[in-house]
Amino acid sequence: MPLPDTDTQSAYLKIRQVASGFALTGGAALLKRGGDNHCEQIAIGVTGVADVPYRATAVEATLTGELVTTENIAAAAEKVADDVELMAALHADEAYRVNLAKVYTRRTLGVPVKS
Repeated sequence: MPLPDTDTQSAYLKIRQVASGFALTGGAALLKRGGDNHCEQIAIGVTGVADVPYRATAVEATLTGELVTTENIAAAAEKVADDVELMAALHADEAYRVNLAKVYTRRTLGVPVKS
């Protein structure tokens, strides 16, 4: 796997399910910004919302080419579960998992924004 450019930032955050230690929901973000603070490249991975980890392509499409701001990140994060077959389990229902995914998408993208 090639190393990203020096202007590319990444983050991974998760909320643990206490009994098992596994991530209840988690998110990974890779963000490359242009000199004008526009999103040049983005990749978002989400765990714990569907049966398998997935790329949040609706979030990526919404932010690509846009100014990287808290407001744009929040708007894009609302799409984190678009076109995804949701999973409900013992520890969290679908609505709770989607809400966590939105929160953790905003937080994960917020880490590179603050840098």
